[in-house]
Order: sequence, then C-alpha cells, then structure tokens
Amino acid sequence: MHRAGQASRRGGSRNLGMRLSNNTSGLAGIRFEWRAGDDTWWPYVCSSWIDRSGRARRNSYSIERNGRRRALERAIEVRREAGYPVPGLATAMKALRRFLNGG
Repeated sequence: MHRAGQASRRGGSRNLGMRLSNNTSGLAGIRFEWRAGDDTWWPYVCSSWIDRSGRARRNSYSIERNGRRRALERAIEVRREAGYPVPGLATAMKALRRFLNGG
C-alpha cells in the first residue's frame, strides 16, 4: 500500500514532489512531450502521480486543443487534487516555452 511520500514498487522518488534524475522539464511530476499525428507532431503537457492504492497514474493534455495555459492548469490541478506538490503557473509556463522553443 502506498503511503504519502514513498515510492510505489515501480520506482520514483521517496520524497514527495522530488524531481528524478531523468527529469527534463525541471518540474516534479509534470513533463512535456511530442506525439506523432497523421502528418505532424503535437505538443502535450503530461502529469503523473501515485494514487492512494499505490498505482501509478498519468494524464495528458493537448496544447493544440487546450492552449498552453489551460493544458498546464489542468495538469497542475490533477496533481494538486492528488495531494502532490505543484509548481507555480509562471514557472511551469517558462519551462513549457523552453520546451516548445527546443531549448
């Protein structure tokens, strides 16, 4: 059974909200990725957390469908509702701009 602040059997940080060494966004539990469409690539904002039963959960929001700000707000809100630390919107927007600009 998962207890707040501990990792599930799948790995991850034992410290709630701590970034892992392979984190590229700079934001704990929030990442950005490109997904292939029929003829182009689409940017997504993804969030992940461990639920109360110890299962890894994740969701993703299309920037094309939601817009940059709303996609980030939705990903942050899901983590907040799960009881995990979340970045400030300004910090997350800065990281997203870096991602979209290839940096």
